Amino acid sequence: MLGSTRASIDGKLLDPLHLKGEELNFKLEGSDLALLFPIIGVPFPPTPAYKLVGFLDREGDGGLSAASRGRWGKAIWGEISRLIGVSGPK
Repeated sequence: MLGSTRASIDGKLLDPLHLKGEELNFKLEGSDLALLFPIIGVPFPPTPAYKLVGFLDREGDGGLSAASRGRWGKAIWGEISRLIGVSGPK
């Protein structure tokens, strides 16, 4: 059971067979991160309600950039990351 989990992705896949040129907005929200275990395989302890929103961008073969912000219970946080060397399937 995934409880009240909701997810959405919106954007462009410029070369989806080679995972190049993605520009994707995402949103994931729900009542408890622990309920995601059957989907993502990562065990989380029980958590308060959460909401994550962000953007994923890949520029050629150069790597993946991600920006996100979220709410976990009453806490609000944000992060911008550049994941260098992340490449799609060959």
